[in-house]
Amino acid sequence: MIVCLGEFCKIYKVTGFNVTESRHTSTNYDDREVDHDDKVKGVAGFVTRGFMKNHCLRDGEARYAIKRIRNTLVGDDIVDAAIDLGREGEFLSNLSHPNIIKIRGTVTEPGNPKFALLLDRLHETVETRMERWRQDVKKNTGKFMGVVGKNKQIIKKIWHERLIAGYDLANAVSYMHSRNILHRDLKLANVGFDIRGDLKVFDLGLAKELKPRDLEGDDEYHTSEVAGTRRYMAPEVIKILPHGKSSDVFSFSICFFEMMSFKKAFANYSPQEHYKNVVSKGKRPQLPKSWPTATKDLIQRCWHQAPHQRPSFQEVCEAINQEVPENVCSNRSNDLMLRSERSACRNDDPVARGPSACKD
Repeated sequence: MIVCLGEFCKIYKVTGFNVTESRHTSTNYDDREVDHDDKVKGVAGFVTRGFMKNHCLRDGEARYAIKRIRNTLVGDDIVDAAIDLGREGEFLSNLSHPNIIKIRGTVTEPGNPKFALLLDRLHETVETRMERWRQDVKKNTGKFMGVVGKNKQIIKKIWHERLIAGYDLANAVSYMHSRNILHRDLKLANVGFDIRGDLKVFDLGLAKELKPRDLEGDDEYHTSEVAGTRRYMAPEVIKILPHGKSSDVFSFSICFFEMMSFKKAFANYSPQEHYKNVVSKGKRPQLPKSWPTATKDLIQRCWHQAPHQRPSFQEVCEAINQEVPENVCSNRSNDLMLRSERSACRNDDPVARGPSACKD
């Protein structure tokens, strides 16, 4: 079953695996696997392969998804899609963070039209979560479905939930930046939530490694292409000027604004209007006066027209952490990291080398 259809790729739920047995491993996988623990007597790959085969579903729901190139693509689109998917697989195999989607395996080799990524399946999009937040705020703000009144505690709780989501998003990209990787396509469509409700960043097909030979100035790297989605792109990216990590910070600011406001930025702008008003004149969405000053200041710093005036993601995380009670964000990050380590799967194991047969 298709769960997502993109410009170049489609994503299916995985409902079963056909896994070839190995003479080096027992078929009694349950005796040796708990939850993707890759530190079991040096046979992590075989154990993980068996665990995935026998635990493909959780409470009747698919745990995994497979991302592959659309079979309707032709010509250069096939080449572009293969490059993007191969790049995404390479980056994901070298990243391990609780707020970045995990890769569990691949099918065939990069460059092959049938190449595919086996990923943890996400269970909720940001758009769906935002609509739920919006409805909950509406219910507790005034008259809604016959209910009159205002529940400030619930409204405050939902505000904090959005702040935490913003923190998790910033924390994920901060981790990528610490490894000199730009996401380059940060937008709400590339963010979701897993079955536990944890935020996950995905779709690293446009990600790019920052290399010293391309450095032209302070956080300015040579580029010859436009990458991303216009509404979320920094002015310097659209102008095809040298840029760096601060361009992802700009993209984050638009994501964060949309999560906090339930509104789409620059929704009615044509490409020409966007360039004239946003890129050239520095126009930004209006921030509600009722928002806390700290939140407004942070967003305004992040979408500053001058890249060097924008904060780093580490500074973004620190600022958001100050807005929630008792450092909830930083403490939660430590818990997520421990959980992520327990469910990690080494990328040099057999399941990641395919080819595997998946039932989708």
